[in-house]
Formats: sequence, structure tokens, C-alpha cells
Amino acid sequence: MTPGISWKKPLLIGGALVLLCGGCVVGGAWLLLDSIKSCGAYTQAVRQAQSDLRVIEILGAPVEPDWYVMGSVKLVNDAGHADLSIPLRGSNRFQGTPRTGKLIVAADKAGGVWTLTRLDLVTATGPEAYNTQPLLP
Repeated sequence: MTPGISWKKPLLIGGALVLLCGGCVVGGAWLLLDSIKSCGAYTQAVRQAQSDLRVIEILGAPVEPDWYVMGSVKLVNDAGHADLSIPLRGSNRFQGTPRTGKLIVAADKAGGVWTLTRLDLVTATGPEAYNTQPLLP
């Protein structure tokens, strides 16, 4: 038998590297989502939507945010700006599935205090039709 390079060792090392890289990507995404969700603009917007009677009527109580959020938060000391899209779901049913919507948020932070400048609920009314409900006065 002639000695040769075993194919098992490179395969195991390659597999371990793929798993390690995948874990880093998933962990980084999880940290990013968690940092956005801990932002005052996110918590303030979700809390306001959950107590808004128009949102409750459209989606159904309880109104809950979904696990993912899209957008950006930029902070410099006690100032900043956030633009977020937060998926919401409620207990009302639409064609057998829970009613959902997106909370579109813009907020500014000054002196450590977040102020919502835009808060809209966007819901689908058909395959390509959407309804936008402004939630700020």
C-alpha cells in the first residue's frame, strides 16, 4: 500500500471551517438584531403601536412584533437617528392566517431622549395593494 493523503482530514477541516463561519454570521446577525431591538426608538414605537386602538382593530390583540427587524440606528453620544421597519402580527385572521403589518418608524434622539417623527402602520389589502395608517398626531 502506498502512503497518500487521506481525504478525510481535509474534509473534516473544511466542514469545521464552514460551520465556524456560519456560526459567526448567525451570531453577528443575532447581535445586530438584538442591539436594534434594545434601542429606545424600537421599544417606544412597539409600545405605542400595541396600545393604539386603530392597530388593535386592524391586527387584533395582542399585537406582537415579529423576531426580525430591518433598518438602521445611528448614535453619537446622546444623539442619533433611527429608521426602522418592524413587522407586527395580531390575532385577527385574514384568509386563515394571522393578520400582519409593518410598523414604519423614524425617530430622532437628542439629549438621550428618543422622539418619534414617523410612525405608520402598513398593511396589505390585496396582492399588490397596501394601506398606510399614520399613527402620530
